[in-house]
Amino acid sequence: MLELLRQWFDHQGWYDMTEFEFKQVIDIFFLSAMGLPGGGRAVISNRTIRHFNILTYIPMKDSSIEDIFVQIAAGFYKGHTEVVQSKIASLVNSTLIGYNKLVKFLLPIPVKSH
Repeated sequence: MLELLRQWFDHQGWYDMTEFEFKQVIDIFFLSAMGLPGGGRAVISNRTIRHFNILTYIPMKDSSIEDIFVQIAAGFYKGHTEVVQSKIASLVNSTLIGYNKLVKFLLPIPVKSH
């Protein structure tokens, strides 16, 4: 699959083997995300990676994640009542606790690397 993406990046299309003609694909935008190789995630060749702008970050502390999402939720619930706004921090904290449990117990496997 990655080689098909690489072929599009290099040639902006694919050959149709039934009609023996080149099919050009235009006005397309690719966005991707990935984790480090391992646990069923494949290594991506340098021929494919060279077409992407790579953005990486180090894992954040829970307190940093909580600060970020409390601010986002506060903006989203800005027009709601005081009762709703007072529950934002506990909502974010509960979600983060659930996420951390899922990450710990639902490890990637080759069949479900995502």
